[in-house]
Amino acid sequence: MVRNIRSTKRSIFIFAVIMGLFGFTNPGMTQLSLVSSTPSDGETNVGTVATFTFTFSEALDTTARFEEGPDFLPFLALELYPDSAGTPENIIISVDLKTITLVNMPLITDTRFFLFLSGARSSAGEGLDRPYAITFTTGNSLPTATVSGTINYTGGDASGTAIALFEQAPFSDEGDGIVAGGVVPIGSGNLGNSTTLGTGSFTINYVPAGEYLVLAFKDVNMDGELELINDPFGGYDSNSDKVADFITVGDGATISNIDIDINIIQTATAGENSATSETLAKTQAADAVLTAVFGGDLSPNGDGLAPIWNYLYYSANEDSLFSVVSFGDLFFLDPFVFGDDGDDGLQSIFNTPLPDNWIDSDLAADSAWANGGSEFVSSNPDLEISVGLFNLPLSDPGMLKNSRNWRSNSQYKDPNYLNYFKKASADTDTVAVWFFSFYSDSTNQFFGIGVDALTGATIDFGQGTGPVFPTTAIDNLDAANQAALNWASDAVLLQIGNGDDVGPEGLAFVWGFSYYSVAKDSIRAFFMVSGIVTDEESVSKNQMPSLEALPGNFCNSTEATPLAEQNSDNFRNIHAGTFVRAILSRGQLPGDSAVAVWKISYFSPVDFASLELFIDAETCNIVTDVEENSDITGIPSKYNLEQNYPNPFNPETIISYQIPQSGQTKLIIYNQLGQVMRILVDDVKSAGQYKILWNGLDQNGNQVANGVYFYRLDSNVFTQTRKMVLMR
Repeated sequence: MVRNIRSTKRSIFIFAVIMGLFGFTNPGMTQLSLVSSTPSDGETNVGTVATFTFTFSEALDTTARFEEGPDFLPFLALELYPDSAGTPENIIISVDLKTITLVNMPLITDTRFFLFLSGARSSAGEGLDRPYAITFTTGNSLPTATVSGTINYTGGDASGTAIALFEQAPFSDEGDGIVAGGVVPIGSGNLGNSTTLGTGSFTINYVPAGEYLVLAFKDVNMDGELELINDPFGGYDSNSDKVADFITVGDGATISNIDIDINIIQTATAGENSATSETLAKTQAADAVLTAVFGGDLSPNGDGLAPIWNYLYYSANEDSLFSVVSFGDLFFLDPFVFGDDGDDGLQSIFNTPLPDNWIDSDLAADSAWANGGSEFVSSNPDLEISVGLFNLPLSDPGMLKNSRNWRSNSQYKDPNYLNYFKKASADTDTVAVWFFSFYSDSTNQFFGIGVDALTGATIDFGQGTGPVFPTTAIDNLDAANQAALNWASDAVLLQIGNGDDVGPEGLAFVWGFSYYSVAKDSIRAFFMVSGIVTDEESVSKNQMPSLEALPGNFCNSTEATPLAEQNSDNFRNIHAGTFVRAILSRGQLPGDSAVAVWKISYFSPVDFASLELFIDAETCNIVTDVEENSDITGIPSKYNLEQNYPNPFNPETIISYQIPQSGQTKLIIYNQLGQVMRILVDDVKSAGQYKILWNGLDQNGNQVANGVYFYRLDSNVFTQTRKMVLMR
């Protein structure tokens, strides 16, 4: 649940809003139920390496997929708080498909866990009859406080509504984990004294002392997901002022009368909720001024309506930012979540008030749809549409196009968007801009368009208006070559690689070009987006497979990648969540390091399946006689720590490394202050190739903050460090 609640549609600047919350199947309409579980609800002294079992009343459909499901168990919508320290060693499915066993799940010592099972499908297509809440601990006792109340649903039976206690607003960057939860039991909901009001009582047990928001969700259309437009939602609002209120729970307390109204979430324009957001902002800081507005799940029909709006405010007295979020007609205050953090420098970026007379999102949408948005919507299915209103510094008007992607999938995000604003923030000459972002997952197409927030006219950002699409490697070659020659007149091209996931047609949003200068005896990498240099960095020579220049007539990514697809045995579609990387250089082909090849690497973080294919860069023929030497069989010839993948990432990333001889091996995550955040590996490892997943948790199981992290491999005489970016 946290993963999806935190999976916000972040704009290229901060975040827009929540994209999804945990969802639940409709009670009373199906018969699939959870018969028993281990650990059971209320169990204590659970081992720190535990076996989980879930037994259902009917055979499960193991081909079902839930966005809420863990990567290792995608056919169940199952979430654990705090997240487990790792993944099970083995998963056993009974012959009758009724019992799932997770063998040796690592858990944190002396910790209370809350598990929510919210979705499953039987082999007959039936959904889970209700959500299931299970609390257990690796300690010797559980808290005894309870929270109870009533759910009022204007629209039907309240049975099966899920209630959760949050430490902070569910989109906050600080402590937003679900602490405890409960469910309105089946049969306890009723239609009351009318045909439109359904009520049901709930009780949440094992609640620790603290302050919590109480939120309720109900999936009415039996699809296993909460849809912001179609499903009811609500939160505890004691004084009916439309602001979600915290409750205070003491040790062993009995808190009652927590009554919540849930209703279908209503969409609105940005302007319709701005006045209420400002009133709430002034209670947080009297000098608060509105500096940006972001919206997600924008309606595809061009009316400028969204179920959620995020209003970003700046306080000069506090020199800090905070946000007010409207979730339907319920508002949340996210107090000073960004703080005075010199790393991101957001205060210096978003400290300029928006003009008072900015046009509303509906009028801006009219312009965006009339100038390309409508055409994109009509030709691309499965759209994700988000929008942001902000002041754009005019000192670098091209940067908006460079920072091109607002997708919730972080692997496509430009990690350097803040650099653009930092460079331009000293220029006070700005224009208020609405920027609309369209993305189709089915076609992997992106379209972005800006609208002047005062006039409604579309904006030429200096790089040409129109859609920003993924590009081929060669599309960016001329601009990369020019940047390299500006760096060093003797620069030669060593390597090209996609900075994100390359599509089956050989297109990617980001391409990296690495050059070597003999005179400087150093390597420089340039990262390209649509023919624009978005970032550059120095690269260690030992990270390059070869220092020999690429041939001048290499085949393009649109030739190499489709050829790999034809020879991949449908890997991309068979293995869930597959990432594909395409790297062109010499030194990659086992047995013949002089040949320049495209190495197309497939990897699934779900089942850890992988595949590597090699395409001769000069003939564009697949290499079928690859020597099965140490690099192929798993015994590498040299040490190597690879770039994590994806990067940036959210919430998980894969780190690969190779060691040619056995020995004590450490792989450690550090923050920018050099503090140890997570020890991923500290063991004697045999020679081989390894992959490990980092889920963004620190050593104590807490979610780390957004930002830059370093990971370091120490093995025998070898040490190498790389950096990565976590961006939610």
